Order: sequence, then C-alpha cells, then structure tokens
Amino acid sequence: MGFNVASPWLLPLLLLFPVYIWLLYRYTTRLTGVRKHTAIVLRSIILLLIIVLLAGITPYSSEKQRNVIALVDRSDSARSSNEALQFLQQVSSEDKQDHLAIFSFGRNVVIDRALQPLLGQQMPQSFHTIVDPTQSDIAAALRQAGGLLHQSGGGKIVLLTDGQETTGSMLKEVQLLQAMNVSVDVVPLSSRVGKDAAISRLQVPGQLKQGEKYQLAVTVESTGQAEAELYLYEDEALLAQHHVSLVQGSNTYVIDAIASSPGLKQYRAVIQMPDDTEAKNNSAYALSRVDGPAGVLIVEGEKGSSHNIEAALAASFIPYETILPEQLSYELAQYVQYDSIVFNNVSAVKLPQLKMEHIESAVRNYGVGFVMIGGDNSFGLGGYFDTPIESILPVDMQLSGKKQIPDLSLMLVIDHSGSMEGMKMELAKEAAARTVELMRPVDSVGVIAFDTIPKWIVSPTKLDAPNDVIDSIMSIQAAGGTEIYPALLEAYNGFDLDAPGRRHIILLTDGMSSYTPAYSQLLSDLTSNGITLSTVAVGGGDSDIQFLANLAEQGAGRFYFTEDETTLPAIFSREATLMSRAYIVDERVLPLEGYAGSWNQLWRNGLPHIDAYIATSAKATSEVALWTPQEDPLLARCQIGAGKSVAFTSDLNGRWSSDWVMWSEFPQVFTEWVKWTYPQFSHSPYDLKLQEQGRLLVTSRADATHSNLAMTVDQDGESTIVPLVPVGEGEYEADIKRLESGIYMTQIGEYRTTEDGAVVQDGVTTGFVVPYSDEYRLDRQPEKVSEQLAALAELTGGKLLEQQETQQLFQFEPITVKQPYDWSRSLLLLLLLLWLIDIANRRLMLPWGHWITRLRTAVGLRMSSTSEQSSPSAAPQQGKASLQRLSARKQRVSQRSRELHSLDDDWSARANEQVSAKARANANANANGDGNANIDAKAKADERVVSPSHVQGQTNQQAHAQADRAHRRQTDSGDQRSYQSTLKQEAARSAESKETEAATESSKDTMNRLLAAKNRRKR
Repeated sequence: MGFNVASPWLLPLLLLFPVYIWLLYRYTTRLTGVRKHTAIVLRSIILLLIIVLLAGITPYSSEKQRNVIALVDRSDSARSSNEALQFLQQVSSEDKQDHLAIFSFGRNVVIDRALQPLLGQQMPQSFHTIVDPTQSDIAAALRQAGGLLHQSGGGKIVLLTDGQETTGSMLKEVQLLQAMNVSVDVVPLSSRVGKDAAISRLQVPGQLKQGEKYQLAVTVESTGQAEAELYLYEDEALLAQHHVSLVQGSNTYVIDAIASSPGLKQYRAVIQMPDDTEAKNNSAYALSRVDGPAGVLIVEGEKGSSHNIEAALAASFIPYETILPEQLSYELAQYVQYDSIVFNNVSAVKLPQLKMEHIESAVRNYGVGFVMIGGDNSFGLGGYFDTPIESILPVDMQLSGKKQIPDLSLMLVIDHSGSMEGMKMELAKEAAARTVELMRPVDSVGVIAFDTIPKWIVSPTKLDAPNDVIDSIMSIQAAGGTEIYPALLEAYNGFDLDAPGRRHIILLTDGMSSYTPAYSQLLSDLTSNGITLSTVAVGGGDSDIQFLANLAEQGAGRFYFTEDETTLPAIFSREATLMSRAYIVDERVLPLEGYAGSWNQLWRNGLPHIDAYIATSAKATSEVALWTPQEDPLLARCQIGAGKSVAFTSDLNGRWSSDWVMWSEFPQVFTEWVKWTYPQFSHSPYDLKLQEQGRLLVTSRADATHSNLAMTVDQDGESTIVPLVPVGEGEYEADIKRLESGIYMTQIGEYRTTEDGAVVQDGVTTGFVVPYSDEYRLDRQPEKVSEQLAALAELTGGKLLEQQETQQLFQFEPITVKQPYDWSRSLLLLLLLLWLIDIANRRLMLPWGHWITRLRTAVGLRMSSTSEQSSPSAAPQQGKASLQRLSARKQRVSQRSRELHSLDDDWSARANEQVSAKARANANANANGDGNANIDAKAKADERVVSPSHVQGQTNQQAHAQADRAHRRQTDSGDQRSYQSTLKQEAARSAESKETEAATESSKDTMNRLLAAKNRRKR
C-alpha cells in the first residue's frame, strides 16, 4: 500500500495548515463556542481534501506480474500462413503472475485479447477482429504495444511477422522501446508466395511534345520462368501488345511510341500470366502531359541568315518562327509561349532594355530555353556586356586578361544640352559608365560634356581609379544649347599622339549644330593620326542624322541611330569592344571535347573544324561541352533559374563554320542543343508527389501560400473534396491513404462554400498515380528483412524464437506493478457533503449545546445502565453517594437563604435609623420656629444618616435620596410600615435600571466589535 503523487510541487501547501487554522480562530468572530470549533474543523478538512485532489495523491496496491503482448502480422504477405495461430495455441502458464495480450496488425492495429492473467484461459482458435491487410505497419504495432506495457510497468513484446513492412520503420522505434524498458522477441514467419508475376515499374516521360518520339520502359518481376502477355494502354486504348518470356527475377522491356495528340495522357501496363496467384500487382500506371508542337522562336540579326538553323529544325519536325529583333514584342506573355528562343548573330544595339529584361524573365522564371549563336554582331562584339542577356548566358563577355588586347585611348563626347534632360541624360551617363567598366587599367579615357561650350568632366587619364571616373560622369547635368565642333576639337587636342595603341572618339547628341568648313580639316587631322570617330544620334526629331552619319563615315567609324535611348549602353559597349580586334579569334581550329553529359555521344565519330569564333570566358556554373585550343569555350550550357541556356561562339551561316553546316550530323546535333533547353516541367502551377503513409505532397509554383486550398478526387464516378493542409511555404499535404491503386484526375483550387454545398473554384486540372501497395511487391530482399528482424531483437534485449519455444515467453523476472485506486469521485462527494454541513453550521441557529448535553446524558445513562447490569452489587453504594450529594446541596441552599435574611434585616435597621433622624430634625425645626435652622438641622441629620451608609457607595446615596422623597410623601399618613415598603420597591427598581444599562452597554460593545470584524473582512 502506498500513495502516488502526481504533482508533488503542491505538497508544500500542507505546511501552511497551522497558519490557516490560526487565522480561522483569530478572525472567525461571528461564531462562538461549539459552532466555531465545528466550522474550523470542517473547513480544515475541506482544504485538505482540495490539496489532495490538486496534488493527485492516489493510493495504490502492489503486486508482481509478467506482462507479454503478442503482435501478430495478418497482412496479405503473411495471410497464407497459420504459423502465428499455431504458436499462440501452444502458449500456456500455471502461474497467476503471467499476463498475456494479443494484438493483430496490418495497416491498422486491433486488440484480440486484453492484457489479463493467462492462468485458466484458453488461447483463441481463430481471429475474429478485422484488419486491413493491404499494408504492414510494424512500427505502429510496436509503438502501441510499448505504450501499453509502459503504462503497466514494463514487460515483453513477442513479434510474429514476415518482416515485410510497407509503412514506417520498425528500427526507428528501438530507441523508444529502450526508454520504456521493453524487450522484443521475434518469431519469424515465412512469406509463402506462389507463382506470381508483378509489374514493378512503368516509366514514361512526364512531359512530351506532340509528334515527339518517346520510349516506355516496363519492369516485370517473376517468381519463375513463364510465358506471359504484356499490354500497354494509352487512355484505355491499346497502344501495344507483346508476348514475353519471363525469367525468374527482373525483366525489362522498352516500347517505342509517338505522342500523337496533346493533353494529359494516362498509361497502364498489364501483365497476364497463367496460374498467377496474385492479381493486385499485375498492373502499373503512369501519367504524362503532351503539349502542342514545340515552338522555337528564331531571331536573326540579318534577314535570311538563318537557313541552316531552319533546315535543322525542320528535319526534326520542330515548328519554328523567324523574326527580326525589331519585331520582338514588348509583352512578356509573347515570350512565355515559346519553348526556346534562338538568337542568331543579333546585336544588343537593336534590343531595347525592356525586351532584354522580358527575355531574361522568360528564361529565369518561366523555364523558356535560350540559345545564342555567334557572329560579328554577337556576344561581346554585339554589346552584351552587363546586360540582362549576358546574365542568362553560360559565358561572360570579358576575357579575364587572357588575350593581348592593344591599349585603348577613348574620348567620350556627350551632349548635355537642355534637350537631353531626363531619361536621355541618365542613360547617356549609364552608357559612359558601362564603357569605363569594360575598359582595362592600362587604357585611358577622357569625358567631355558640351552644350555651346565644351567642358572636361574627366581629363584624359589612365583608369587607375575607375570608380572616381564613373562618379564624375554621373555628375553631368543637362543645360544649354548644342555646338559640336568645339567639343570635337577639344577631344582631338586631348589625345597623346605619341602614345601607342588605338584612339577612338564616341560622339553622342540629340540635336543639330551649324556646319563650318573647319570640320573637314578636323576630320583630316583625326584620320592622319589614327583616330576614329563614331557618332550616335538619339531621337529622330531634332538630331541631324545625315550630318552625324557623314561625320562617322569621314572619321572611319560607325554611325548609330536610335529612337530608344535604352539601347545607348549597348551601343557604347559595342564600340568599346570593337576597338579590340582580339575578341575575334580568326584562325582555323579543331574543337576539343569537354564534358556535357549525353552530348558527348553526339560527336563520338569526330568533330569538324572552326574557322573563327568570338572569345569569351566560361562562367563558374556552366558546363563546357567544347573547348578551343586557346582554352576559350566554344559550346557551353548552364541552368538559369527555371530555364536553360546554350552558347555557341562561332556562327552557323557558313562564314566561320562552313565545315559544321556541311556536316551530316549537324541537324541532329543542333536539334539536341535546342531540345535540351526545353522546359522540364508542365505549365501547371502545382506539382504532385506521392509520399509515405498515404500522403500526397502538393507543391505550388506560386509565391503565395494559400490557407484554403482543396482538391477534388474522382473515384467510382463520385467526386470527393479533400482539404490541402499547409506544411511549409508553398507546400500542402492531402490524406489519400484510403485510395486504391490507379490513376486519379483532380482539380486543385480555392475551397468555397455555396448554397449548393462545398465546391473547388478556379481549379487547375491535373492528376496523380497511386501504385499498388508494397505488400505485393516481388523485388524484396529476404536477407535484408532477416537482418532487420535480428537487429530489432538484439537492440531491445530480446531474441529470435522458433515456433516450439513458447515456454520462453515468460522466462523473465516479474515486475512490481502498482494497481492504483481512483478515489477522486469519493473525495469529491465527501468534500461536497462537508461543504453542505459547513453551510448549515454557519447559517442555521441550531441548539448545539442542548443537543450535546442530551447526547452526554444519553451516553451517561447508557454507561450507567451498562455498569448496573455488569455490577449489581455496586447499586446501593451508588444510591448512598447520590443521597449524600443531595444533602450537601440542600445545606448549601439553606446557608445561602440565611445570608439573604441577614442582609434584609440590616437593610431594615438602616431604614429605621434614617426615619428616626429625620423625625428628630423636624421636631427641632418646629420648636425653634426658624425655617433656616430647620433646614440646617435636616441637612446635618442627613449627613449623619448618610455618612454610615458608604458600604454601597454612590448607589446607596441615590437610594437614600429616593427614600427621603418617599418619606415626605408618607409623613402625613404616619404609616411607617408603608414607607419602608415603598423604599424597598424604589431600591429594587434602581438596581434593575442599573442592570439594564449595563446590559445595553455590553450589547453596544459587542455590536461594535462585530462591525469592526466585518470591515476587516471586506478589506
């Protein structure tokens, strides 16, 4: 016998009990006597009961027992064996300490026998509970049995299973079982499998294009050699049928097919073998989304220069569209509709910034592919340095110091007149800054801002501190008119004509300037000193296009006209790059193989030569498939966000790559480049993936996470709405463990409640596959299963048992089990009863004293009667003692009566003396005839009379005054006896009045104390 305390931290409240009792005695003022003591006792007991209930103090009794729980695997993989039932029927015990429980499990766990003594009990002849046999959840069974044993104080688990678990992991429960001090003995059951063939895998590409050739791979497991028929269905239409000869183990078959029509396609593979013992594993399912024909957008720098690219795509039946860069859309949606975009020698000068940003977004965020082909207007020569297009390429435009580039002296002459104010001025400064970034520290630069007067913003200097130069450029402000000649002359004078290297001027203006013959001499001086001049005209309204074109022609440079000022940075970058001929490697080379996965198979028979290419630098994240002997990347690829991009730094129009375009493998090779960049996911905003435990993971491609998503599941012609529970950012889970194997179409959207019921609105149609349970798989490894069972027994302190070793089940030391008694209900009832008694004691004025006296009397009489019956000879003695007590009491009463009579006599004597004194005083007064003398004599007489009466103090004086008045009233009658009687009555009334006043004062004092106590309680 003992007590358990659930909350021991509440036990210190018991230390406050003496304080609580003292406070009750100190401040319980309204109750007195027995009622007060009763109330304090009741309240103390109530408080004690409350503490006991709050602390969870419960009694228990101890007993020893051995607890064993048998877990029986009744899944389909072990259903043909009666070994478990035979094992249990052999279990018996003659010890009352042995307790046994039986649990059955498959997908779920059920109790066949509760934990109870085994003595005198018969084992079941069959199982009557219902178990879902399609799964084997050994971990859940161990967890539930271990929890029951932990509550019962410990014990042992006997696991009867074939070890083929399909859900959870039994070895992950080892640590929990060790913490609960529960060991596991394992009785292995055999998995009896007859002649069986099962499709373990059906592989179909998840994304296809209409007209694309693809392959279906089917893997069939077989328990032995057999002949069978293999059927393949697409949307319930027979796609292929093959007679196959199965061998024991794994058999893989590949079937070729063509995606004939777009849509979400359902595929089903079926194997049919004679005498197959299990039909649930004869089918496998797959889904694939077939989109419309692949669309490729070809953007060519020169019209008609993409014949070789178009022919290669046409040979592979890939639809394409060819446009010029000016025809590119300003809307992002127009780019997203293509699977890949090919740039064929396109200059960035022809691409506004917004178009390049849309292409970058389509590749990075929407998975559109991108291929850039080289040429004299592509890569660095096309002005792509530091542009959105460069950010999605696998190569950089800068050469990282590998090439010997001549020194460059560059003068930037920028119009900052009032007409350049706003976006023009800002982009002109950005273009100049980007040009400085592209230059090297050995180069020199000068910047002139002009209106009617030229002004050096940056004097000609080496680029030792490019940031300072850029800061100066960004400080240019628009104001004034336009005068070009003084600015060009100042730029010419700024060159060091003796320094080696290239010298170049870039003139940018949006206005007109007066012509002067001095231009001819200036341009002649520029040409004679090896200085080239390129001009840029912004806007067609005010700029003198013809004049600027003539200046560029006579200055041996290039003329650029743009109405979109966002192309200015690309123009300046192109100009700076063109001044270094080292970007073009003009020599015949044989490409060297790099690494690019399956692409290496494309040139297993050799590669043609390249006559020229654009030098670039490979990015760290790219894969270089082909190198040049100069260690420049020729063909590179990379993953950019959701998309992919490819860069080929030579051309494909035959100028630099005549051997390539004549190569017989070129159409297939180029097509593989383009197809590699195709989007690898469907355009559906949700990805569905089946997880363990019958959970479907739904991943949203949208950035936002919704809290009210749901999905519809169509099964047997009925649609059911399944809620999607958020489990992470953009991730949701659905419980589909009750679905059978097959293909399920679903709509995912917002969950709404309408008048017609719950619906899924704005849903996206997709599908998912539920394979057959792993319970029916044939590709398991028996050795691995045996190792797991042995490890489970060893780690938990158990052992492997044979079928005949049932006697070892209870061969372990019994444990002491506490059997608690729940007395909370009884304590609550007792607490309620005591509370009601306490209320009655405080609220009802019951004659407790009278009841106790009667109780004592009743107890005394009962005891007296008992004594008389038990000892009759003692009765005379008891009677004599009673008479003696009565006689003594009578004597005391007589003595008290005599004392009262003596006091009465003394009182009468004093009254007579007072009357005599007053009579003598009256006589003297009459004799003298003097009223005053009479008064004095009376006063003296009063003094004589009063002075002996100090026995009673002030009270007796008042009594004498009352007696005097009575005497005067009775003087005429002369009845001395009547006067004495009246005097006694007056004295009695006076004493009664005093007692009344004393009682009143006592009542007032008691009332004041009660009010004070009430105020203290309120405070």
